[in-house]
Amino acid sequence: MGESGLDTMVRIRERIEDFEVEEVALYPPVGDGDHTYLWIEKRGRTTVSIAEELARLAGVSTLDVGFAGRKDRWAVARQWFSVRGLDPGAAARWELEDAQILEALKHRNKLRPGDLKGNRFRLMVRAVTPGQEGSARSAWSELLSHGMVNRFGRQRFGRSGDNAGLGAALFRGDRVPGSKRHRRFLATAFQSAIFNDVLLRRPCCVNEVLVGDVAVVHASGGLFVVDDAGV
Repeated sequence: MGESGLDTMVRIRERIEDFEVEEVALYPPVGDGDHTYLWIEKRGRTTVSIAEELARLAGVSTLDVGFAGRKDRWAVARQWFSVRGLDPGAAARWELEDAQILEALKHRNKLRPGDLKGNRFRLMVRAVTPGQEGSARSAWSELLSHGMVNRFGRQRFGRSGDNAGLGAALFRGDRVPGSKRHRRFLATAFQSAIFNDVLLRRPCCVNEVLVGDVAVVHASGGLFVVDDAGV
């Protein structure tokens, strides 16, 4: 085929190893406390399935296992989990399915959703032509200069795309089946859908602020409400 043929289409995430995600911790474990933090690398598994396996091995409730955020299933992902009342030495001897415990350290509190600075990503893009590489570098330069619209993707809304609708049902007071953790995730999916809708309706460019916006000072991480968009 020629340059416009299907053989010129780029390919991403063909293999699990083509996509890596690494959590950036909000704080390091201090070495003492009632919880053990486990630095785990997983392949082809969901964060929730790892949490359930840890609970089973530790003989505790799944509510005693914490994590800061859900990481992609089709990826090599490294993230922290916390388990209440677990001996780090015992955890180091566990053999997990398609996962490995890289580190085990004590800490004083359970990991909660959002207890992270962010995530680092590495993505392998295959079958890139020289022309496509040039376009990608140009787009990357633009992104670094002006940022990007950081919408929530389809993964947040589930295979059937109904997570946000189920989350809305929770806010209406309807009964929705599932664990407390699952229902909390559905609620955040509804919040994510609202966020995406606000971005869609936003009347200005991505690198501009409006009066009433909540902005962040990147140097310190502090938040403030914009009361003068011209400053």
